[in-house]
Parts: sequence; C-alpha cells; structure tokens
Amino acid sequence: MAAVPASLFVIAGAVFAFTAVKLHRSPRYLFLAAFFMQIGVLLLLVASGALITPVSRLWPCLSIFAGLALIPAGWYHYGTARARFVVPSLAFVALGAAFLIFSLGIVPFSFRRFFLAWWPLLLVLAGIILTLVSFVAGGSSEESGP
Repeated sequence: MAAVPASLFVIAGAVFAFTAVKLHRSPRYLFLAAFFMQIGVLLLLVASGALITPVSRLWPCLSIFAGLALIPAGWYHYGTARARFVVPSLAFVALGAAFLIFSLGIVPFSFRRFFLAWWPLLLVLAGIILTLVSFVAGGSSEESGP
C-alpha cells in the first residue's frame, strides 16, 4: 500500500514531462517532472525495503532533488549549461547533502553545534562563491538575457 503514493509521484512526473516536451515546451514543467520522478523513486525504494531509513530522516533529499531537477530544466531552456541554473543547482545539492549528513547521524555532533562553531568560515565561503559567480556571469554577455 505504501507504493501507491510513490507510483502517483512517478506518474505525475511522467505527465509533467509529456507536458513539458509536447505541449508547452516549458522548463518549469520539466523541473516538476524531474523533481516528482525523483521523489517517486525515493518513495519506491523506501516502500520496497531497499532503504531502511525512514522517510522522516530523508527530508534533505528534497533539496538535492530540487538541485538535480534544475539542471535539465536549464539545459532544456537554453540548450546549454548556464551559470543561472548550474550555480543554484549545485547550491541546493550541497546544502541538501550537508543536511542529509546531519539528519542521518553520520557525524557525531549536531548541526547546531557545527553551525555555531563554523559560521564565520561558512559566511566567507558564501562570499567567495558569490564573487566567483558574478565574475563568471559578468564575463559572458549572453547571460544577461531572460
């Protein structure tokens, strides 16, 4: 019975994929298709027993899935990889992976303790990444289009 919601997510993803490719040619529908299909596969893995971790501890996977779903949506929209989609995609994946490490208890300390100890370094890294992104985006005139 747990496979029913998973199947519904996969079916919804397939409907959005069809809508994206055949009817509207919209990257938004392709994003939703990839996102829903990934959720459906995760739920199918949990329902089949292939993953023994409860769904309540896998919530950071939603951030990872959102990041991974941005890649085909951006590629479909522009026909190539653009910083406008790749950078947020990588940020969502990295953030989700970091939260997943803490959610699954892989590290022996809490996220709160980690954040309180390392927030200055995280702030500096975020600034460096934003600076690099602005240089990359500023170097190509085609990036400023809609």
